[in-house]
Amino acid sequence: MSGSLDTFKLIPSANAVRLCKLLGLEYSLRSAAQDDYICRNIGNKYLVEISGIIRSRNRMSIIIIDITTNKVVERATGIIGDDVLTRVLNELCEKYISVQEINK
Repeated sequence: MSGSLDTFKLIPSANAVRLCKLLGLEYSLRSAAQDDYICRNIGNKYLVEISGIIRSRNRMSIIIIDITTNKVVERATGIIGDDVLTRVLNELCEKYISVQEINK
């Protein structure tokens, strides 16, 4: 068998797939280091990453990354439940869309 473990594609968890569908087309599902996460670009400056999504009972985390500097600019942790996740995501996305509009 050739290649390394890094070359094998991970199968996302059922909960990760469910959450990605729930959040909508703006979001994409990715896997890295044995963990699934969901991403969304906010304009051309910020990236949202949601982790802790493998199981529905896990506490999820959201980080906002400034892709021009590759630095985390905001973090929300301890999120449990779909309703809380969507509410926090909507608030953060609106905030960072507004920041980009102001800085145009």
